[in-house]
Amino acid sequence: PLNCGDTFLIVPYVSYNGIRYDAATFDFVSEEEEIFTVAADGTVAAVGVGEARLTVSASWRGLEGDFLTGSLLVKVIENVIVEADESELNLYTTDKNLGDGNTYTKTATLTASVTVNGTADPDAAVVWKSENTSVATVDESTGVVTAVAEGETAVYASYTSDSQKQYDSAPVVVFVRLPVVDKTSSVT
Repeated sequence: PLNCGDTFLIVPYVSYNGIRYDAATFDFVSEEEEIFTVAADGTVAAVGVGEARLTVSASWRGLEGDFLTGSLLVKVIENVIVEADESELNLYTTDKNLGDGNTYTKTATLTASVTVNGTADPDAAVVWKSENTSVATVDESTGVVTAVAEGETAVYASYTSDSQKQYDSAPVVVFVRLPVVDKTSSVT
């Protein structure tokens, strides 16, 4: 299948007695131009989701007719990309000031973008999921990640399309660490 927004070049030929002949004139017809269009050179452009027939007719050595006509089914599927704004997060089990000059963060907010058939959808609703909620949780609607315990997990943004198909982002790897404060210089 083609993704919505893709293009593909059809390169037809005439075969006679097992020999390939390229010196023919070809006409291309899309059964439904809401699904795909086809240019005079055979370039198919997928413009909508669905299935439709592409018919190719040849004119070769003065011959025309059904025996020089063929068709194929063109299937166009939706093209959805879900992207999280980060690929990894470093969090700590506390966000308290420990007096060592470092900043420890226990929470972070993730955002994601959704592109459907080549067009950004700023109103797309994503649902956030954590693979291991004993390490870090994520609010499914706001994307706020909260460290729970030391470890590593993955967080995903998930989007359900109009056709009820689910798409996930690449994982955001969340590392949760215990803060380490070096007080050896103050020991006498």
